[in-house]
Amino acid sequence: MKIIFLGTNGWYDTSLGNTICTLIKTQDFYIILDAGNGLYKIDRHIIDEKPVFLFLSHFHLDHIIGLHILNKFKFKQGIHICGPQETRNILGTIVNAPYTLPLTKLPYSTDIYELPEELSKLPFSVETKPLMHSSLTF
Repeated sequence: MKIIFLGTNGWYDTSLGNTICTLIKTQDFYIILDAGNGLYKIDRHIIDEKPVFLFLSHFHLDHIIGLHILNKFKFKQGIHICGPQETRNILGTIVNAPYTLPLTKLPYSTDIYELPEELSKLPFSVETKPLMHSSLTF
């Protein structure tokens, strides 16, 4: 397993880095934690067709602002997006016109899983724990 920090800043990018995005490369999967602006570097590291899972901890902009560039990537294997309750509704608003290209128009497939209800659909074990924050956060 290899962990690559693509962004570690909170709230906004600085000259030292981007907002939060972490890649975990395993033997069988690519696991991305949050989609801050560091997400733009992900195609430097996803080099084969292992399944890609993107986990969104919550929907503050510094954790999802990178979603507007999903159309940059060529994920032949598609992407599985996992997040808290209401992920489908929220992404249906934010990752949609007029803000960006809708998920349904991406050149690859996307699946959305709302956690913890749909944990059983994942091919590996995941445990969610709520975090004290201003909105539901895992």
